[in-house]
Amino acid sequence: MLPEMIGVLGSIALVVMIFMGCPIWLAIFLSAFWGCVGVVGFSAALNILATTPYHSISNFTMVVLPLFLLMGEFAVHAKMGQELYAAARTWMGRLHGGLAMATAAGCAFFAMVTGVSLASTTIFTKIAMPEMRKANYSDLLSTAVIASSGTMAVLIPPSGMMIMYCMITGASLGKLMLAGFIPGLVTAAAFALMIYFRARIHPEYGH
Repeated sequence: MLPEMIGVLGSIALVVMIFMGCPIWLAIFLSAFWGCVGVVGFSAALNILATTPYHSISNFTMVVLPLFLLMGEFAVHAKMGQELYAAARTWMGRLHGGLAMATAAGCAFFAMVTGVSLASTTIFTKIAMPEMRKANYSDLLSTAVIASSGTMAVLIPPSGMMIMYCMITGASLGKLMLAGFIPGLVTAAAFALMIYFRARIHPEYGH
């Protein structure tokens, strides 16, 4: 069977297993392993299974990933998310959509500390959502701001996804993080402007 056909069948099998409720890690493992079996044979696939995980994890680039996660845990327990949100709210609270803009800014600042999108989104869901509801902000705007702003941790250094990308591709981690810093800040500013004009045009979303 052609390798291209094996790839197509493996992709279909992956999607089917996920929709059947199979854990994602197991679905990826099974489809990848049996794809390797189809291309290089069972014995060679076992050799790949034995060596590739070790070489991937022992990569020097991976050393920084648990340290970033540890830094994120320190930030969470030090209530840094609350402090950053309070500072952003003081700066922007009087503007149209100021509370939502403060949420976007707080997510950007928190991303610079943790590098983990899930941590940023989780923290600001707990902090910002109740405050925006008290201020009569629309749930539509509130959830959209938190969900979209939380993803900035992927772009703004330090970024866990950048580390994984460099590990897979061999790209320079330092250059990639320098390249992501300015676009990350531009994205945060774009979010703030969009929220401002949205709240100005539709006051019912937030004031």
